[in-house]
Amino acid sequence: MKFPVQFTTRLEPKEAFHFFFYGTLFRTVFFVPFLLIVGFALAFYTVYTAGIRDPFVYLSFWIFFTPLLSLGILFNVWRMSSKAKNKKGEPLFYQPIRVMLYANRLRISYPGKNPYNLPFDRITRSLETKKYFIFFVAKNVLFIRKQDVPNQETNEFLRKTLKPRKLYFGY
Repeated sequence: MKFPVQFTTRLEPKEAFHFFFYGTLFRTVFFVPFLLIVGFALAFYTVYTAGIRDPFVYLSFWIFFTPLLSLGILFNVWRMSSKAKNKKGEPLFYQPIRVMLYANRLRISYPGKNPYNLPFDRITRSLETKKYFIFFVAKNVLFIRKQDVPNQETNEFLRKTLKPRKLYFGY
């Protein structure tokens, strides 16, 4: 592969939900287990304070509270994406991003901003979905649409180098 490989990617307003969804739920590996633990703790507290000692009731309440918490989180993700769509002016994640791919780093530049060199070892997590490569760097999220990547060889290089975890649901 001949470096640098240059391409431009951009998230559309209709993709805001995906941005907030993946950015919230998959930022760390601890989020989903934490959600399960909080659901269990809430169920345990509710049932125990009611004086019920039946384990089936504990399990039933856990099964009830965990999706309820998940719905609350999904509502918040939907609210944030709706707010971003209706925002006057264009949020930074809708701006076109020019990406230059090198053997050991990405060079990212937004319009009106200084270019930023991102070494691959600074990427804390990487995910791959049907439509996106998602890279987490500290508290930031970088989305690259697969349709914007110039060729299959570049896709394979990103997969081999960054070893993204494959998500088998969603977009």
